[in-house]
Amino acid sequence: MLDSRQYPTAARRFDPTAHRPKSQRLRLGVRGAAGTGKSTFAASLAEARLGRLCFFDTELKSCHLPGSDGSRFDAFEIADPDELAAAILWALREEEGRARGYGAYSLDSWNGWFASTYARFLDAKRAATGLRFPELDGDDLQRLQVVAGEILRLLCIDTHACVVITDTIAAKGMEAREDYEVGRIVPISASGLEYAVDVLVEADLRLAPDGFSQIYVHRVVKSNTPAFTIGDELVNPSFQDYLVRLNVPNVATAETVQAETSAAAAARALLTAPAASAAESEPAIEVLLQDLLAKAEQHGFSRANVVTAAQSHCGKGNLEALTRDEIRLLDRRLDNAKRLAGSSGPTGTTQQMPPGRLDGPNGPAGEADGVTLPEATIETTPAPGGASAPSPQVRQSGSQTATPSIPNRTQTRGTTSSTMPGTTPARSNSSTANGARPPQQPRH
Repeated sequence: MLDSRQYPTAARRFDPTAHRPKSQRLRLGVRGAAGTGKSTFAASLAEARLGRLCFFDTELKSCHLPGSDGSRFDAFEIADPDELAAAILWALREEEGRARGYGAYSLDSWNGWFASTYARFLDAKRAATGLRFPELDGDDLQRLQVVAGEILRLLCIDTHACVVITDTIAAKGMEAREDYEVGRIVPISASGLEYAVDVLVEADLRLAPDGFSQIYVHRVVKSNTPAFTIGDELVNPSFQDYLVRLNVPNVATAETVQAETSAAAAARALLTAPAASAAESEPAIEVLLQDLLAKAEQHGFSRANVVTAAQSHCGKGNLEALTRDEIRLLDRRLDNAKRLAGSSGPTGTTQQMPPGRLDGPNGPAGEADGVTLPEATIETTPAPGGASAPSPQVRQSGSQTATPSIPNRTQTRGTTSSTMPGTTPARSNSSTANGARPPQQPRH
């Protein structure tokens, strides 16, 4: 089970009703060469009866579109690529932007923003390599796609609305031949636009069947909806024509966008409320520390023992510097030390030292978790006559052996013999000192 202290999101509550699809959105990408009517088509969102259109212009061409002065839609010229994200956030979240009641968004064009951002990456690569015409490697392209993905997410996901994004492509030459050779239908770019939109079309300018007039044609090259299949063509389309073909009753409008964004904000507030209340109900660190010291005293440990344990297990000799998790760690070790100390008692003639350590599993070798080593134990052996005399060895804890001093030591011709009280000293012989075996005494 997830711990809400380690994973704050585990304490949040998921509301499934707030995340079910409530409206249909059509996010359309339009690619084409210059003069194929992309900007005019993007401005047709104003007549789709979805709400007021917010038009972001990165090429400074919206001034040529009728009604761009605010009478038909709101157009904003954005020459600095760094201002695009701020402009989208203003329309989505700031009070002034939300008060305008936008129901649809257009970006004209994606290439106007992406080309400037790509040039900045090249300048950074040029400064790093010293090459006049450097190329971006795989890591550079990955970072570039992350930056582009932030803009696409704001437009295609956070708006909860219908969106048109135009993009400029050059006249088809070598890349068209490559697409044909590998059988590729959807053109792949480094910007990632094809992944963010629901339908991607290529705009083209052709001669009408009469041979004199011109027509604008959109050909579908990528689709996520069954209403549009790859290869479909729409002639002189407007965005309303796409909605008619989509044929759904619950298309996102300014009202649904406002309701969904408000519900999303309320859901975020609901999710963060349990985490905040849990943090407020958490006891203060000072209270936890006082409880730890009181518990240690009940278990027979002093404050100095707790300081030693904190230094060993937490690397801190100052108890006031301990965190909540470190105090909980010492509390668990106190319980473990008390449990182990209570399960092991004196056995035989072994004497236990009084408790006073908090060493854990990583303590000194030969010690159990929270249990000190026993004192030295003296083993006794029966002596003649039924009395008990000390053995010439004393067994120490830690498997060390020591030989005690024995009284009445005498030396005979370079050899040393030990005499116990009440016994006869052993007979010494010169041949014994020289290593020869002593003669056998006859038995009577």
